[in-house]
Amino acid sequence: MRWSKYFLMLLAFALALLSYGCNRGPVIAEKEAQALTKVRQIAVAILVFERDHQGSLFAGSKFGFEHADRVIRSLAFRESNEKPENYNYLDWTDSGNLSDPWGNSYFIAWQLDDINRLTTIFVWSAGPNGINQFGHEDDIYSLDGNRMPWPVVKK
Repeated sequence: MRWSKYFLMLLAFALALLSYGCNRGPVIAEKEAQALTKVRQIAVAILVFERDHQGSLFAGSKFGFEHADRVIRSLAFRESNEKPENYNYLDWTDSGNLSDPWGNSYFIAWQLDDINRLTTIFVWSAGPNGINQFGHEDDIYSLDGNRMPWPVVKK
């Protein structure tokens, strides 16, 4: 009798955990995974492009922040006068859809050193709530390392 009581408690606990995990929904988890994959791909493509071209994406702006659309286009899609080797840094299948899984733009922030070499690249999605919180809260981000490019203010 004692064994069955513990078994039932363990079963109830396992079911509670299972239902908690199911409440979040597989669609959100799938979208978060897609967004994380894309922000990592964008960050890596920027780093490789900058290495190959000695800093031509952000030259002239020591610090910056922008929607990532321009950068995605220049890394993934060929302009009519460009050589093919100048655009295939990022595998992006749809030139008309540059947004994250929730329909919002990706963002990038960067920092260059004194000779215009990239020192920090931060790419993120506003996440499920669609509010750009600069990598905080539910934003999904990729950074060269895991440090933030600005101090985190705690409330």
